[in-house]
Amino acid sequence: MSWDSILHSMLQSDCINRAALAGRDGLIWSATPDFQPTQQEILNLVNYCEGESASPASFTLAGRRYLTLRRLEGCIDVALTLNCVVVGAYVAPAETPLTAPPAQHKQSNSLQQCQQQPNRSEKVHQTVMNVRLYLRENGF
Repeated sequence: MSWDSILHSMLQSDCINRAALAGRDGLIWSATPDFQPTQQEILNLVNYCEGESASPASFTLAGRRYLTLRRLEGCIDVALTLNCVVVGAYVAPAETPLTAPPAQHKQSNSLQQCQQQPNRSEKVHQTVMNVRLYLRENGF
């Protein structure tokens, strides 16, 4: 099985721009170049998902801190299979240079992100769940 091809298929969706596939032991099988979680970060996620650790207020993955509350500028979804950890994320691109007055630009940008977020979050979740199902059907 080609882990890179599975990762590539996740990135073909319009909702995921960072992804990783790892073993439950934390070893990374495939990840996007700009999203390189550590073995310990993956192990922490596995422990959290299996209920072996208390629900954290935040966690770190690939050097980026995520709150378990919704972020306006991005979202992340994690799924476990028997042997695999599937991570899909959307990280908002850096803001473009301001063409409007700063306060107006920030307000407009936040409104757009709020309007898009619920749909994007659901798409990220659905893509990760589809990969999880595929891996489970193939014995992972």
